Amino acid sequence: MGQPDLILLGRPCPVVCGVIRLNMTLLIFYIFMKLLDI
Repeated sequence: MGQPDLILLGRPCPVVCGVIRLNMTLLIFYIFMKLLDI
């Protein structure tokens, strides 16, 4: 099941890398805001 993800991550695709980087940034920002709310 996880094979397509590995193939996708293994490709030197700027768009995929950009989307993953953006998602990670948004996730970190979301966690940071949640910590500030507490």
